[in-house]
Amino acid sequence: MRYHETYSQEIKKIGRDDISKKIKVFFLSGRIEEYYHVPDDVFTEFMKAPARSKLNHLRTHITNQYKTNILAEG
Repeated sequence: MRYHETYSQEIKKIGRDDISKKIKVFFLSGRIEEYYHVPDDVFTEFMKAPARSKLNHLRTHITNQYKTNILAEG
């Protein structure tokens, strides 16, 4: 899994496994969310979203669209 730091006020870093299409989102609060089978184009658009709207993009285009696992509560 490759990790990408963000400058979002809510999200610390984002991990991506290119083979399984899994992404892992680490929040500044300590919460960790994992999403499964996220297509490349959806992930690319998420990463392109401005830092100030990254959480909104996640909630609008990924959360509830793909299987989710909460790994840690924050």
